[in-house]
Amino acid sequence: MKADLEVVLDFEPRFVNFGNVPRSKAGTRTVKLVGRDAPKTKLLSAKFETLRAGPGRAPSKEPVIVAQLGEGDRAGNVELSLAPEAPLGLFHGKLTLETDHPDLPQMMLMVRGYATGAVTIKPPHLSFTNLVEGTEQSHTLMLASVNDKPVEIVKIRSDHPALTASVSEATGGRMQVTVTCNGKLKREREMASLAIFATSPEEQQIDVPVHMFRARALDPRPVRPPEGKQTSGATR
Repeated sequence: MKADLEVVLDFEPRFVNFGNVPRSKAGTRTVKLVGRDAPKTKLLSAKFETLRAGPGRAPSKEPVIVAQLGEGDRAGNVELSLAPEAPLGLFHGKLTLETDHPDLPQMMLMVRGYATGAVTIKPPHLSFTNLVEGTEQSHTLMLASVNDKPVEIVKIRSDHPALTASVSEATGGRMQVTVTCNGKLKREREMASLAIFATSPEEQQIDVPVHMFRARALDPRPVRPPEGKQTSGATR
């Protein structure tokens, strides 16, 4: 019979996912030490390192996550919050905890999430499929404010000539953007980006990834029956 292994020192949760977090209403996540030695272990420091943040793939120069050690009855906890100046978009990184434990002086866990501004957009990306040149396809984006203020779209910029956009008002102070693709692609699959500049009341840029797929042409060659089989109407 196997004995249960006792956890000496660990943390909960072992992975932190902020989900979609508006910068203006930054939520807080708590990481706490657990295990047999947790009550007598002291947290010395907590440092967050950004591995990716914003629309690019490089680490952000701006702070993304603020880590603060708990005090008093919250000693042994680390409070994580989204920095007000965090870049908009996906972020992930690692949190390094330093302790006075002789066997576990350093511990790490991963943190991820998606920072949004005062204006949110749904869906966050677009996909055009089975495109044929000369036949247009359209998709709709809906922009809303997290602070219940009207949204105003200043301008829209596309980096692909096949894409155009038009703006109309929706109910509840929201704005609707209709994105149209004319199907003129040079390759079977192409990617683009739509930059929407909106205010509510501060201005922010929202980047919308766009995937475009051209319809595949049908093979004009006749289909030959498998060897040893004959088509209907054939005679021996």
